[in-house]
Amino acid sequence: MSKGTFTGGADAVRQTDLDTPPPPPDRRIRLAARVLLWALIGTAVVRGLLPVRSPPAQPRTDAPGVASVASSSGGSIQDQAATATATAFLREYLTVDDRRSERPGRLGRYLARGVRLGDDVLPEQGISQTVDLAAPAGVRRAGGLIEVSVLAHLIRTRDGTSEEGGTVAFVVPMTGGPHGVAVAGIPRPVTLPVDPGTTSRPVPLPTAVARSVAAVAGQAVAAVLNQDRPALARLGGDVAPVVQPFPAGWRPVEILEIRPAGPPDAPTAEVLVRARPPTSGIDYPVPVRVWLHSGARTPTVREIDAGGMS
Repeated sequence: MSKGTFTGGADAVRQTDLDTPPPPPDRRIRLAARVLLWALIGTAVVRGLLPVRSPPAQPRTDAPGVASVASSSGGSIQDQAATATATAFLREYLTVDDRRSERPGRLGRYLARGVRLGDDVLPEQGISQTVDLAAPAGVRRAGGLIEVSVLAHLIRTRDGTSEEGGTVAFVVPMTGGPHGVAVAGIPRPVTLPVDPGTTSRPVPLPTAVARSVAAVAGQAVAAVLNQDRPALARLGGDVAPVVQPFPAGWRPVEILEIRPAGPPDAPTAEVLVRARPPTSGIDYPVPVRVWLHSGARTPTVREIDAGGMS
């Protein structure tokens, strides 16, 4: 591949990669916990619990819809305020350090009148705890309360040595009034919303169709990276596809892999592109989604989404 020019096609396809698990990561424990937490946050986005960006200019009829917070059951202004307040409160609630005399004041500013927490969190001798990350994972109304689920990643210090504290999930009960929201009671722990037994596999395509889809998808992404408008129009059947480019500042380096998938009448492809962000010396594999039409001879490209704004 010449510098600055990207190519894509069937030669780039590795069919076995669809079923081959990635090698085990060699990461520090804390980084692994961060990845887990943000994966859970991603799950919340898919379920419509957190905001997502606007849909493409030409919506796909075959793509599953994702509801934004504004249109979901937990999307009112009050629910959003409860979510933010519960997250801030739980961060303080799970922080246990040598400033115990300040703890009632730190927590009290979030509490509704009549709520008493007491000296409820007691560390073992020589142990302190901080919250590395905290993020909302869900909100629902039950029994007159707004129940906010919050995920938190903990760091514990034992005799001066920091160690992994794990990821926990709590439901914070909130109550609302005409002037705002407040914590209505003691948070209760809940099960983490992750199922290790869940599988996610693309719909398989016949070998010949998969190769054709991969070839066209690879050429389409290469045309985007090379800003080749005539090639895009040709691949779209003389109609230029909808294109969401890379986010501003991200610089693609090379196409790594192409993963075609079904259904056969409306195939898709995930084209992995190695790219560099604006302020980092680290390359990332970035999935570029390609949606296609099944044609009499070769599929045509409908949309290409690299995550940015057109």
